[in-house]
Amino acid sequence: MLFSYNDYVDELKENENVEKREVAEKYLRYYGPQDDVDIHDTVFYKNYLAKYDIPFELVKPENCEDDFDWDLLGKLIFGSYSSVYELVAEKDNLNKEKQGGKPRVRIYITVKSGDQKITKEISELWCYQIIRLYEIYIEEQMNMHSLMAEEKEKEEKAKEKGEEYESEEEAIKEEQKTHLLLFQHKVKKIMKQPVLLQELEELL
Repeated sequence: MLFSYNDYVDELKENENVEKREVAEKYLRYYGPQDDVDIHDTVFYKNYLAKYDIPFELVKPENCEDDFDWDLLGKLIFGSYSSVYELVAEKDNLNKEKQGGKPRVRIYITVKSGDQKITKEISELWCYQIIRLYEIYIEEQMNMHSLMAEEKEKEEKAKEKGEEYESEEEAIKEEQKTHLLLFQHKVKKIMKQPVLLQELEELL
């Protein structure tokens, strides 16, 4: 595999960017060393990303089709707090399902830079761009789960002092639920597309 979670955490710890170093330092402070931790055993995967059940196959770049965990990348994209994505079903999906295969779906990611919006389809990306997606989305999950742990810590300290503290932890959990529901809605819609396309073709 071209991407290693453990190596990336090590890189973050040594990053020349102070903010990125702080993301790693804070996450390690709350969740411990990550040297031998499989990404599927991380708190952000087990408590959040694992809920994203992907019933289709992602259309991948041919030049690195076997070099990444595509199910993990899909979960990272769909579970992102900032990512805007669209799903488009392949036209031959109905035949694939009849043959016992998974339907194939293209993922389009839209990135906003200033006043401009750039949309890219996953299968059009180069390997180094896929690696960068992993890095961006994993850093986001580390940062968000550190914030949740920090908020919980502040709330507990306030309780010990007999003080009230309005924690943001529940708000983050609600945001997670919203993203999951959006994904589930998009999946239901996309899984109906092949049947609708066939009906239209028969009609025309």
